[in-house]
Amino acid sequence: MQKNSAQGDVEMLKNVSTRFFQKINDTVFEEAIIIAPVMIEVYDKSGKVATINRPPFPFDEKNYIWENHKGLKFKFVEIPDPSRKPKEPPITVPQLFVLLGALLMSGFLIFYLNRVFLKPLSEITDGLEKVKDGDLGVKFSTNSENRHIQETFETLNEMLRSMDEKEILRNNFLQSLVHDLRAPIVAQNRAIDILEDELSQHELFSGMKNNNEDYLKLINLILEAQESQAPDVSINKIDIKFKDLINSVIEVLKPLADGKNITLVVETVPWNLKIWADYLSINRILINLVSNAIENIGSDKTVKIGAFDRGECVEIVVLDNGTGIKQENLDKIFNKYKSFTLTSHKSVSGLGLFIVKNLVEKQGGRVFAESSNVGETYTKFTITLPLRNRDD
Repeated sequence: MQKNSAQGDVEMLKNVSTRFFQKINDTVFEEAIIIAPVMIEVYDKSGKVATINRPPFPFDEKNYIWENHKGLKFKFVEIPDPSRKPKEPPITVPQLFVLLGALLMSGFLIFYLNRVFLKPLSEITDGLEKVKDGDLGVKFSTNSENRHIQETFETLNEMLRSMDEKEILRNNFLQSLVHDLRAPIVAQNRAIDILEDELSQHELFSGMKNNNEDYLKLINLILEAQESQAPDVSINKIDIKFKDLINSVIEVLKPLADGKNITLVVETVPWNLKIWADYLSINRILINLVSNAIENIGSDKTVKIGAFDRGECVEIVVLDNGTGIKQENLDKIFNKYKSFTLTSHKSVSGLGLFIVKNLVEKQGGRVFAESSNVGETYTKFTITLPLRNRDD
């Protein structure tokens, strides 16, 4: 049989049978030609021809090696038929265990991801939605198995707690503010009633003036508190003779001190000490501290104002021998939203001292408070301001 005439049989052999022949040394013959009922002529890539016996179909797959007349051995192998869907091998017991293990692992992984990541993220989303609606009482669970998520929840809880506290402080401040603003208005209405009766007009006008002054003072404090927080507050530092500065402050406050028989004492070391500060700011700071001392201590007391060169800074001190502040209230005195009660049972707002703290810090300084309400009572405010730099 000629080679050309055998092409159809070769294609038939490839398409119909999934069997092929391979030499023992793994050389695969690319073409096979049926040359006899039991003979096949095969060609490899180099074109060499080998002739092997063709066993009759069906083949015994256990006897998969044949030897031709030249002693060459060929191995019977299976070649997948493209036209047929290959038969899936049955699943073995080990494969079944592997499959079940993979399914269990996948299920556990899904459960773990949902519990450790997806559920906390959903809780965060729901909680923040409540916060957006104004509910600051949201509490996130801190029992997460993931350390980072637990730390995130703790941070969120701390942030919300701080926001809630500030909201409470703001509400209390507004209530106090409304109460303080309401009182002068009520007094004015009462004054109008008295005017209608034309009685005690001198006392009436005096009371009205005092009420208006209190009213304006409160409003001015609020405005100053807001202005002191502004990032664009102008600070123009100059050399200021402390003696001249404090004399101008005392000139303003002496009538108030004289009204309560309070002695104002000034001490400056050295006597010609200069401070490097914004004049308007430091003037306002001293007026606030000294006037607070005068207003909040009893009659026949003393307020001392001093300035000292400490080498690395200038220290300004305002000291009074009033009834003092309770230790638990010392951390409240610079908070504009809080009010506190002195030992003398007088309620004091933190607005004025809040302004002092802001203005001091904007000049690179610091302010501290000390007080004692037992034994030798006193209240002391200490301000430290940096010295003038050589480059200034």
